Amino acid sequence: MTSRVIHLWIKAPMNESIDAFFSIYEGVVVIRHEDHYFCLQDRDPYHPIDMNLIREKLLEDEMVDFVAFIEPPSQGFESNPLIHILSKLPGGVYTIETLIPKIVLENHLQARQFLKNYYYSLVGPESIQTVIGFIRNDLNATHTARQLYIHRNTLIYRLDQFVQRTTIDIRTFRGAFAIYLLFIA
Repeated sequence: MTSRVIHLWIKAPMNESIDAFFSIYEGVVVIRHEDHYFCLQDRDPYHPIDMNLIREKLLEDEMVDFVAFIEPPSQGFESNPLIHILSKLPGGVYTIETLIPKIVLENHLQARQFLKNYYYSLVGPESIQTVIGFIRNDLNATHTARQLYIHRNTLIYRLDQFVQRTTIDIRTFRGAFAIYLLFIA
């Protein structure tokens, strides 16, 4: 198991206390630090830090908010095209499933195209079309398999492979909504 990578955009002018907070906080390692931006990594992959708790602590003690993006552990994910969007988002902690709707609904076209290309290359167009068919059939595997003329077990296998490779669980509302928005809306 690898440690999570977390990208932070601090929403206020930087001061020494915020810098010191992350340098002494035991749960994370600071990989990179620039002006308003921090790149962090969990020190222990089996006990990931609670970014919502850190956000609450900084809001309470320092009256500073931030945007955090927890990078998905999927193969070859490149977060650089998404980092510049963090400064435009409201404060909060985002995963890929919660970031995709923000990207689509706030019309960040380059980031959306980057994500579409990434997922097409990661799982292939056939897998994307299978997932879209599953979502359009209200997450009903039997109806989807019938519509796509494939065996139900083949469908389940393809969905499992999609979830495993992308780390987006399309069997949940949040995951299905993110993928549907990314590829259809």
